[in-house]
Amino acid sequence: MLNKLEVGLPLVSVVIPSFNHAAFVAECIESVMAQDYARIELVVIDDGSSDHSVRVIESLVSGCEARFERFAFWHQANAGVAATLNAGLAWCRGEFVCPIASDDVMLPGKISRQVANFADCAPEVLALYGGEQVIGADGAVLRERDYPRCVYRFEDVLLRYSFLSAPSAMFRLAPLKAIGYQPGLVVEDWSMSLRLLENGGVFLNTGEVWVKKRLHDSNVSWQFEAIWDCSLTILARYRDHRLYSKALARVMVAQAFYYFRTNRREALRWLWRAWRVDVGVVWDRRLLWSAYLRFFR
Repeated sequence: MLNKLEVGLPLVSVVIPSFNHAAFVAECIESVMAQDYARIELVVIDDGSSDHSVRVIESLVSGCEARFERFAFWHQANAGVAATLNAGLAWCRGEFVCPIASDDVMLPGKISRQVANFADCAPEVLALYGGEQVIGADGAVLRERDYPRCVYRFEDVLLRYSFLSAPSAMFRLAPLKAIGYQPGLVVEDWSMSLRLLENGGVFLNTGEVWVKKRLHDSNVSWQFEAIWDCSLTILARYRDHRLYSKALARVMVAQAFYYFRTNRREALRWLWRAWRVDVGVVWDRRLLWSAYLRFFR
């Protein structure tokens, strides 16, 4: 039962798309249940898992119904992350929304701190991001990324200067619901961010560490060629933009860093390709700093 002070708080929606994360999804849901913010609604959607994810989620349903202002869970034939997120957004009624993958974890106080931060933000701030603890499949902390406090505009995201930890995000629901996620992309977050910022909004990274982001063998981040193909599809929307060539070169640099630990020769090939597109890319200190923080810190 909400008290008088809690009734006046904005409702926060949380969307968890789940796919074959039976080993992780309970920890994700329980981290939302443990938040100290009262007004939360949660929707969990299983996207055609072939493991026992559904049974794990079903074991938590009664606790979720007691904890949250609204709660829903359903499972469906596999539709992909973007379509699943869009289905979740359509269900939501909150002022703000936190999408989080079912293998990631919210740290205590995440939602309450973000709502407090949003209270001090101008309407043009469409999303808040923070830092992250990177954890392995066993939950051990591998490193911490406490990104610097910074405001990001469309050009910053297009040129890969931004530090956007996906599980840390809290969005204003209405603008995100209006554009949705683009189906068929393995890096749907980058496409969504660019389209959300096209008309002048900004993102704020507060630098506070709010989540645990899990790395394991099935992460999309290891699918290097799929990420490249998807990035080209996303950039095609901006082919006539004055920064298109620079953006293309910076995607190539990102590919180089993806390969750096596993195939140095392939990494150098991508750097050469980037230099041929934009000779200034190798001297771009802001890009190199952001790449260092993203890939090596």
